[in-house]
Amino acid sequence: MPNTLIDYRISLNESNVLKGIAICAMLVHHLFLEYRDYSETAFRVALICKACVAVFVFLSGYGLATQFEKKFCSVPSVKGVAFLKFLAKRLIKFYLNYWVVFILSILFGVFLFGRTLSMAYGTDVNVVLHLFNDFWGLHGVTSYNATWWFNELIIYLYLLFPLLFLAGRGLVGVCMLIFLYCWPTEIFSWVNKFYAPLSTYMVIFFLGIFLARNKEYANKILNHLNSWVVVALSGALFCLLCICRNKVLIPGFFGVTVDPFLSMFLALFVVSLCRMFDLKMKFLTFVGKHSMNMYLLHTFVGAYFFSTFIYSFKYPLVIFAVQFGINLALSVVLEFLKEKAKFYNFQTFLLGKLRF
Repeated sequence: MPNTLIDYRISLNESNVLKGIAICAMLVHHLFLEYRDYSETAFRVALICKACVAVFVFLSGYGLATQFEKKFCSVPSVKGVAFLKFLAKRLIKFYLNYWVVFILSILFGVFLFGRTLSMAYGTDVNVVLHLFNDFWGLHGVTSYNATWWFNELIIYLYLLFPLLFLAGRGLVGVCMLIFLYCWPTEIFSWVNKFYAPLSTYMVIFFLGIFLARNKEYANKILNHLNSWVVVALSGALFCLLCICRNKVLIPGFFGVTVDPFLSMFLALFVVSLCRMFDLKMKFLTFVGKHSMNMYLLHTFVGAYFFSTFIYSFKYPLVIFAVQFGINLALSVVLEFLKEKAKFYNFQTFLLGKLRF
């Protein structure tokens, strides 16, 4: 056992590093999944990069559980009201930031780039109703921006958070993890009809909650291993799981079934590196802070409005660099404008009405 104990909990800085990695993976996934002509390698990497969604979901579960425990677990008598206020605060922050991009995207998309609402939603539909659902992030893949389907997923997971948080400790949590991973369709058939992606991502969200709620036990187990072993083993397992995502090495263990483990070992690998070598990874941290804006905007750049320009660079690495640079620059400009418009002052004012 090493002389110095290491804290393997995911800090805010490491969460942003992981978000930075995940948003880069998202860009690669959407750039090259349907463009196999560039190279078979780029296509295979794009398939693996679909796991970016799982990383974001895992971090959301971990972050929510950590924040809630820090604020409320010492006051059990107020948990019912606390859950409501906590979720309200989280949803206000999500919607305010989403609505800024949503409104600007509609205005620029319709009036400057000619992507009308009927082009996005269809000609034989109630456009007002579709726009209303899209405004609340509940329009799935038929949103004005197809990749905004993630909004609906994360909103449903937020709403399930209180139940999953309460089930996230000890043996009950272990049983819940197994149950959700196996996902018995005879029990959950109604969930699949209501919203199919929950069958894939609820277990990943719960895994983040479970690890946050049992972090002391996880630390004890990991500190029985040499820190070099933890780094090497987590890195090797992450690489192996990336292979498993595209190639069937174990029957039934392929594609999205790999994602819970891939997310967990990626997080452990990053945390272990940061702890051992005192790394801050400032650039990835910076990118991670802009990951939500980049997620909301990147399809407009790479698919809807500037795809010819983006793909004119021919080489996958250059295409990625241009897409990445444009989206990061757009996010920086957007945040600058929000600061000038006192957006975060307004957000703080609203959240102040929900003081705990």
